[in-house]
Parts: sequence; C-alpha cells; structure tokens
Amino acid sequence: RKCEDGVQWGPPLRILAPIFDFINHGSSRDGAAEGSANARFGIENDRMCDTRDARLVVRAARDIDEGEEVLIDYGDSARPAWRCLTSYGFVPDYDVSSEAYEDEDGRNVENVAELWMNGLRFEVDPHSVPFDLVEVAAAQAMFDDSVDEGDDAEDGEGGAFTPSIARAIAKRATAAAFNLITEPEMVDSEEDWDSPELVTAASLAALLRWSQHKVLLAFAENLNLFSSSEQAE
Repeated sequence: RKCEDGVQWGPPLRILAPIFDFINHGSSRDGAAEGSANARFGIENDRMCDTRDARLVVRAARDIDEGEEVLIDYGDSARPAWRCLTSYGFVPDYDVSSEAYEDEDGRNVENVAELWMNGLRFEVDPHSVPFDLVEVAAAQAMFDDSVDEGDDAEDGEGGAFTPSIARAIAKRATAAAFNLITEPEMVDSEEDWDSPELVTAASLAALLRWSQHKVLLAFAENLNLFSSSEQAE
C-alpha cells in the first residue's frame, strides 16, 4: 500500500508486514462515521539511502473505543470501487452523498460509475458532469428533438449545459442505473454454480453493480435538482 509520508528517493519498497496486512480499509473522508478510518500509517525514522532504523508505524488518528476495529485508508488504490475490487478483492461501501475533496493533484471523489451515451464511455460522479458528456448530449438533442418545447431556441447549441440537457443526461443515467440491477442473463446453463469460486465472483460482481447503481442514481438526482433550480429562476 502506498505510504504518503516522506519523499520517495528510491524504487518502491515491497514488503510483507505481519499484523499490519490484517488491518482493513476504511475511508478517511467520512470523519468519525462508523466504518471510517480511525488510524493512519507511515514510515518513520527513514533516512536517505539508509533504512536500517526505518519502521512501519500505525498511529491512531482519533480516539478509538475499546473493542472498535482499527481501520486505515488504503489510499488511491482503493478508489474508485472497481479499482479497490481489482486491487484487494472487495467492494467498499462508499457514501455517495460525501462531498468531493481537493488533494495535491486536484479534485477527487470516493467513487465513480461508468455511463455510456451514444456509443461513448464516460466516468461520472454525483458532484460533476464531464464536459464531453454535455457536448454529446447537446449534439444528440439537436438530432432527435429531445430538447423540450418552450426551451430557448439556442438551448443545447455549442455544448451548453442547460436544464433540458441535464434532464436528458439524467434520464440516460437513471436507465443505466436500473439496468445494472436487472438480473443478468445466464448465457451458459452448464456453469457449476455449486462452485464456491463462482458464487464469490457473482457476489462481488453484484456488489460492484450495486455500487455503480447508487452513484448513477445520485448523479441523476443532482442533475434533476439542477434542472429544477435553473427553471425556477
């Protein structure tokens, strides 16, 4: 796992850390909420070109109650949810209502979802709309008359993010969200579903679809709120 302390002066050090590797992940962006990270880790006593006294240390980030599980934030390798699944083999239950935050690399969010529109793939989160997605939706509106009557004549031109364009994207996101939780078609009836591996894989896939479903619904809800507020002005 990536350590954020200090400056890396050599190649990444890969080690097995007994006990430390048993510590589970919790988000550090949920404050003191249940299941959030209550500890942090880092390398201490390391010196340039000399790691003999270096120690991997876990320290409490806040008061930890007796019997409470110690949780650390695994960092970028655990975000978004699909990356956490490929990195660690589980799907985190991120809060889609949590606000985006700013790190040293710029704006960041806990989770994103895949959204296809007009044959193009986009990654969306509840707090922002990709400009390319707005352009695609605006172009589509010009061809299929999806812009509601009564909107401004120039609505949608030049990729403008208007209430009608927001509703069109929200409609697509809502449809995609519900498609994710529709029971997938069984294409091979000869699969051995008594196999623990297949059951585990199917369970993880279902959890990831549910995670993406929640992100897309939150994304669509915020788009509809934007559209309503803009039309009310």
